[in-house]
Amino acid sequence: MPARIAVVALLLAPAVAAQSPEDERKVLEKSCKSGAASDCVQLAERYVSGEGAERNPKKATEYFDKACELRDAPACLELAHRRRVGEGTKPDVEKAAELYQQVCSWDVPVACAELADMLEAGDELERHLGRAVELHGLACEGGIATSCGRLGLMHRIGSPMARDDAKAAALFEKACGGGDLGSCYSLAEQLFEGEGVKKDPGRAVALARKACDGDHIAACALLGAALQHGDGTARDPAQAQELFARACEAGEPRGCFGLGELHRDGSGAKRDVAKAAALFRQACDGDVGRATSSPCSPPGGRESHATSPSP
Repeated sequence: MPARIAVVALLLAPAVAAQSPEDERKVLEKSCKSGAASDCVQLAERYVSGEGAERNPKKATEYFDKACELRDAPACLELAHRRRVGEGTKPDVEKAAELYQQVCSWDVPVACAELADMLEAGDELERHLGRAVELHGLACEGGIATSCGRLGLMHRIGSPMARDDAKAAALFEKACGGGDLGSCYSLAEQLFEGEGVKKDPGRAVALARKACDGDHIAACALLGAALQHGDGTARDPAQAQELFARACEAGEPRGCFGLGELHRDGSGAKRDVAKAAALFRQACDGDVGRATSSPCSPPGGRESHATSPSP
């Protein structure tokens, strides 16, 4: 390096190093005011984290608002969340919904999914299933696996549209491939029963295992039933007992029911009729759905997997 350039670099280095967080903040404020959305976001994040500025939720929200005005989609999503829960501002669910709708119109699928969830639940906004279906559709097309799964469930139960098990299975397939474990479980149910798809117990077991390994408790009970009866896999009452116990402890009634059966029959667990009765009652109190051999069920009901609830 030439001596002259080296000297200049040495003279400039202390000035750069000496720039304080306050100086940096002032530079960012000026840039944000001039219309640099990314710098508005940087300021907001500093007020969120307390790094480079004192923590201040109100100021953070103000800068996210400024960035959103400059059409920064992530900033608008963060602002929507803050409006929704009242972080750094007064709660305003209607304004949050407007922001989600705005960002959804910019082809940001996660915003469509957030608004769809709100309209489907009906806890924060007036329930509107038709609009929720439209928004979940946009989100699903945009790659939001959970929205594909929600649409699948709507087709499976027949609300708000006519029931269509084949469409449900196709949506669960897409959602499961995208990592939605609940959809892997739902597809496994359909594959066990052959509802909307060709019956395939072997694949159903693989999907139930995948969901169970991801800590989807109902899937663990479903897998336990398959191992209990040898449906799509070799019978393994001992492993079934472990899965049923895990599910039952987590509050899944079908796990309690399956565990009760094992104790009643002395298969994979010590025969204990009293314990079986207690587990059946626990399952009954939790509603075992279509488990027709449950003490909750009327006589003469259709036989079904203990772990195959109505979706």
